[in-house]
Amino acid sequence: RRIPVPMTRSVKPEDQKDLQSKFRPHLASFLEWVLQMSDDEMTSYLKNTQKMVPSLNEFSEENLLATNPFAAWLQENVIYSPNVVSRVGNKNSSAEDFLFPNYCLWAEANGYKPVSMKKFSETVVDLVQNQLRLSSSIYKGKDRKGAYITELMLRRPGDNYTPLPFGDVDKSAEEIMS
Repeated sequence: RRIPVPMTRSVKPEDQKDLQSKFRPHLASFLEWVLQMSDDEMTSYLKNTQKMVPSLNEFSEENLLATNPFAAWLQENVIYSPNVVSRVGNKNSSAEDFLFPNYCLWAEANGYKPVSMKKFSETVVDLVQNQLRLSSSIYKGKDRKGAYITELMLRRPGDNYTPLPFGDVDKSAEEIMS
């Protein structure tokens, strides 16, 4: 996966400098620093970029929310809780009780075309596991009542706690429901 870096300042053409000539004398030192880095440190920078470079965290979250409708929907409408199971439902199910119709309603209200029900669960699980790294134990399943996704639940009106999957958990879903 790529690591976006914020570029928020623009330089007028008349103020631009020849950066190649400016940085050329420093390239050898930079290359030496990179080559002297231990394998463990390099691996840590690649695998744990947000931990190693905390200044990228906020921008990474903003970028993910701006470019991934599923991430934006999760941010606004879903709570992470390790001990819950939420039903997926279909487009005709209640948007207050089922994940897929809630997502469809949100997508349409925000100018996105919803994905098919078949792709929905797979995409949500992949996002939570691989991009957000929130939980590796979340999974989609199916039983006599239909499809479900573990560890996610819909936010209810009046819920007052840190939005997830971004940020720290202030309260678990069990604390809120009791």
